[in-house]
Amino acid sequence: MLTQILNYINHYLIIGIPSTILVVLIISWVWKDLKLKISFGLLRSFILTYSILNIILISVSLLNSDSEYFKFMSRATGPYYYTFILMIFCNTFLPLILLIKKVYNKKLVLLLVGILINIGNYMETFVIIITSYHSNGTVYLPIKIFYLLGLGGITGLLIVGAEQTYYRLLNKNEA
Repeated sequence: MLTQILNYINHYLIIGIPSTILVVLIISWVWKDLKLKISFGLLRSFILTYSILNIILISVSLLNSDSEYFKFMSRATGPYYYTFILMIFCNTFLPLILLIKKVYNKKLVLLLVGILINIGNYMETFVIIITSYHSNGTVYLPIKIFYLLGLGGITGLLIVGAEQTYYRLLNKNEA
């Protein structure tokens, strides 16, 4: 039940936190008359609740199940331990910095924490997939293939877009 709640919060609230914070920051910079303390407080409370639920989930799963304890220890001490440490730090302990009074009202720190939580979520996916394949003794090549295809696709779209823009500007100047 707790895992389902944390997954719901993660997929529907936390993923969009950095963009939401950015939009609220832009609104607060454009319209300086608006008072947005409640909005920032709500975003801050979402982040802190997520962090506390992560701590509870880790504690309960480690004490409750031997298989979870084994997975946790193999990920924490295996060859990809640095990604595991980064994941735990970004998702669980970094958001607790918002409890410090000097940092509590800094909006850019809130944005940075939100971005680092998303990085921690991506690291969590990476840790789960890569350590699973590593424990089976296989190499997970599709990640590299999809990464290269994605990078090539984005670069290709940028080049085509730049070329089309150049030709449109050239045609306007000739007319």
